[in-house]
Amino acid sequence: MELDTEFHNTIVRSAGNPVLSDFYASLRQRQLRIGIQAIRKGGSRTDEVLSEHQTIVNSLGGANLTATYAAIDSHLEATRRATIGY
Repeated sequence: MELDTEFHNTIVRSAGNPVLSDFYASLRQRQLRIGIQAIRKGGSRTDEVLSEHQTIVNSLGGANLTATYAAIDSHLEATRRATIGY
């Protein structure tokens, strides 16, 4: 969970927007609870999260913002499914 926190913080900070960074920090405890819940429900969720994060990182290096948005959307959707179940 510490590495997950650092991953997300790094992406948010890279936007260079201190207001966004502060807002994101205010939501971090909620995100941690959701992440723990998702991992508990889905046995392979940890490996899936690592793969999803790698896909996001790989897409950030390219010029195709559509691929980056798709990778982020896919990660959020998978977390929602793992947490809520649908």
